[in-house]
Amino acid sequence: MTASADWTADKDFHRVLTNAPCEDADPITATTFMVMTRQPKSPERSTAAIDFVRWTASAGARR
Repeated sequence: MTASADWTADKDFHRVLTNAPCEDADPITATTFMVMTRQPKSPERSTAAIDFVRWTASAGARR
């Protein structure tokens, strides 16, 4: 579904993908970005945040 989006025109960190033309697309979908520093003060907390976002996009999304 995100493959059908035109990302070149976006200037912000979000994209609404309502009624995407893909066959398996959900009717209402949006993207969210997480901006993080490359040199975090706490690498453990940074890793935990990334793991949480990955979980929400996979296992958490199926609940």
